[in-house]
Amino acid sequence: MANAQAESPGADGSAVQPDRIQYKTFYSTGGRLTIAALIITAALCTMDRMVLSMVVDPLRADLGLTETQIGVLQGFSFSLLFAVCGIPLGLMADRLARNKLLAFAVLAWSGGTLACGLANSFESLFVFRMLVGAGEAALWPVAISLIGDLAPKAYRGMLIGGLIVGQLFGGSFSLIVGGQVLESVTAGSLTHLPVIGSFEGWRFLFILYGSFGTLAILLLLTGKEPPREIVSEAASKNPFSGLRVFYDFFRANWKSVGSLYLLTMVVAVVQYSGFAWNVPLMLRRFDIGPQQVGLIMGIMSFAAGAAGSLAGGFAAKKTGKSPVNRCNVIIFAYCICISYGLIAFNPALYTTVFLIAIPSVLLAMAGVMSLVILQDIVPSNMRGVATSVNHLFASLIGASIGPVLVAMLTQHVFKTDDMVGVSLGLVVGPAMALAAFFAFTIKKEIVKKYDGMEASVADMAKPVKG
Repeated sequence: MANAQAESPGADGSAVQPDRIQYKTFYSTGGRLTIAALIITAALCTMDRMVLSMVVDPLRADLGLTETQIGVLQGFSFSLLFAVCGIPLGLMADRLARNKLLAFAVLAWSGGTLACGLANSFESLFVFRMLVGAGEAALWPVAISLIGDLAPKAYRGMLIGGLIVGQLFGGSFSLIVGGQVLESVTAGSLTHLPVIGSFEGWRFLFILYGSFGTLAILLLLTGKEPPREIVSEAASKNPFSGLRVFYDFFRANWKSVGSLYLLTMVVAVVQYSGFAWNVPLMLRRFDIGPQQVGLIMGIMSFAAGAAGSLAGGFAAKKTGKSPVNRCNVIIFAYCICISYGLIAFNPALYTTVFLIAIPSVLLAMAGVMSLVILQDIVPSNMRGVATSVNHLFASLIGASIGPVLVAMLTQHVFKTDDMVGVSLGLVVGPAMALAAFFAFTIKKEIVKKYDGMEASVADMAKPVKG
């Protein structure tokens, strides 16, 4: 009787195990440490990525950079290796020890962040930002692969939401602490520090944030690796053999999976533009200092994004196993996010904060749903590389074009730094309208894919006649 409860035959004749047996790592102390490590790593990832947006003006003044060069550092230099390294790191995530792989990646991007604090030219900053991007490319492929094997389906959306909350906390912490440090430098409190000596405020921030990676590395090496759902003996010997497997899968499902990738690409233009220019917009448009901006943006970003991420996890659970219903949530969110473009009309301070906050909630919610859909339609043994390709689309177009396009409009069209809000609105508003339209057009492909999956399962469950 006990064995009958432990395993029961599924529709395809295979054994189906209860969650506590199949996902026993999830309920263990080592599994919980792995979850905690992923959340903290996600927080550090965003901290190191966003610190540059907090120091745009002092860095420009110290190194004599242009607005377009800052846009390149915010976008292209980071996204270049972020996109290129994502594929091999995703393949490794599907084959190698994921905790150790991510710990090595944290070491790389933390070192790059610390090195940015020692840079003395645009060229050196460009190289170090590429190193940050190369390391951070590992986070989501490893995280999605781990969560897919670690947690039962009912909890995956919540865990993905937890990672996004971790990223939001890191972004908020980066803004709040960055504002405090820059304000202290202005007041003369950090003109000389023990051991490290004198540093400009922007350099001190890079060095401080880069040193935090040690905590994540220790936790990742302490956590427990869950067993994989699908393991191929041949593939396990060569991480890059999975590329052919994914290519065959993508060729058979290019409309549904490819549509998700293209949608991610358009939305990334909005997200990375906001990451890069929301803080400079607040500093230039309103008569407030970096401490106040860091506090306002930090609290708002965390509260709005956390609410959206948790709502996304809750909605993923409520939509059950239906990627079609999840797609409906995404369409709703993107339609509302078109209002972000109203930031171009120079609204008052709190109206500006509101126009940033609403998309922060809805894009976080839709982001959770998109990643859950990816898990729904991609097999376990290729989730890492599938997530990497998703980030490839987002990085090569979204992270590269979005921040630079805003900067070029400001510098070459409007020719004044104070018009950055108009430039931002002209980029994010139309991009969100395109994303909403594109979501409507691809829903039918998601429906076809899901209906096909349901039909396949139903056929397998039918008794054989004769």
